[in-house]
Amino acid sequence: RVYLNLSSLKENLTLELRDDGAGADKTASDGIWSGYLTVPEDVEPGEYTCYVVAVDSYGESIELPFTLEVKEAEKTGGLAPSLFIWLALAFISVILAFSVLRGSRKKSAEGVPPAPQNPPAFVPVSTESSPPVFQPVR
Repeated sequence: RVYLNLSSLKENLTLELRDDGAGADKTASDGIWSGYLTVPEDVEPGEYTCYVVAVDSYGESIELPFTLEVKEAEKTGGLAPSLFIWLALAFISVILAFSVLRGSRKKSAEGVPPAPQNPPAFVPVSTESSPPVFQPVR
């Protein structure tokens, strides 16, 4: 088991780290332990000494200190600009896909002669005689 002891930030705050390819960990069993950390809003900016703790199957543990710097959060005042960029790209992609589909349908329709109407099986040869004479279409 590997975790971060972050109690210097906030009492009893720990973060389990993973090496199983899930969550923040990209590749299972690569020896890189990963996790996502969201610093609570009530933590003051500054430097904090925290610990990486590793516990083996016998219960033996080791703690390695590290310094975590917490900075003042930037206020965005609304939705992130990158969200608008992604929405715009998605909208443009839909329009582009629609245009390509529509253009390919027009091209295929232009290159093919119109479908023949159902021709009559017989056409009149003369309408002056009574009854009219019909000849089969070949």
